Amino acid sequence: MNVLHMESLAVTSATQWANTLVAGLLLTAATWLVLRLFAVRNSLLRFFVWFLILIAVICLPFGLSPTAIPTQHPGHGLTLASSWAVGALIGWSLISSLLLLRVATSLWHVRQLGREARPLGRADLNQIMREFNPGRRVRLCVSDQVRVPTAIGFLHPAVLIPSWSVEELAHEQL
Repeated sequence: MNVLHMESLAVTSATQWANTLVAGLLLTAATWLVLRLFAVRNSLLRFFVWFLILIAVICLPFGLSPTAIPTQHPGHGLTLASSWAVGALIGWSLISSLLLLRVATSLWHVRQLGREARPLGRADLNQIMREFNPGRRVRLCVSDQVRVPTAIGFLHPAVLIPSWSVEELAHEQL
């Protein structure tokens, strides 16, 4: 890939990003306001709505073609100099890479929590988990590394209970 092609890609990408930034912010603000006004309490619904908004904001630059921005009228659309665009592309790439590394590290940590957790040996609590189970097999485990009960896992869900709570709490409290 030659430098001229990279520069052209950077200018196009940065221009698309800049032109859809306001639309993404407005979409996010409108979603926040609607969720706030209707006092949505269901966490699954809130997650689903915010996930859809995330996908929509990510797709915004791809849905706005350069020809959709009228260039004959000043003030419609934003054009960036190639040096700024290349700098923005490099900065975005570095920041995105660091944040993806952070996400990967967090996922690895959660996986380690699940691997190091011990199955809870109390049949009464395991029976309660089976009765409560909403159609999926959920493991009930004890962990020294969590301070509060924690739900982990997408494919293999588990509830981690702190080891101190198993030792210190009465059966009714647990």
